[in-house]
Amino acid sequence: MEVYYIGTMQDKCQPALDVFTAKGCTIRSFDTLQAACEALEKAETKPDLAILDESEGRQDPTTMRKAVMELMRINAFTYVTAMTSFDAEVYHDAMEGLGMLTALPCPAKTEDGEMLWAEVVNFVSTDIDHKA
Repeated sequence: MEVYYIGTMQDKCQPALDVFTAKGCTIRSFDTLQAACEALEKAETKPDLAILDESEGRQDPTTMRKAVMELMRINAFTYVTAMTSFDAEVYHDAMEGLGMLTALPCPAKTEDGEMLWAEVVNFVSTDIDHKA
């Protein structure tokens, strides 16, 4: 499984990302949405999951939604979530209709990564080891 991490706050998400690397996933990090979109357009294989953080002005729900829609414009089959400080209801309302996975809190802990892993493996059909 390949995961794109998009933003400059990866250190605040690392414990959650470590869950994915321990399961054999590849994490590709991009400092900007533009860099991630360029890689996504050129990629022969598409990531299974993209995680956006609040950098690049994505602390605003409208800006986060626009970023998600930009990713989905390129590949609607990649699951997307955000590491955000948004209230769960605000996040849900802002991302309504986009099929977003449950958000990671900021900062994200190992337990948050385990919950996201469980959610992702319910959707992604691959040959990875699905042991939780």
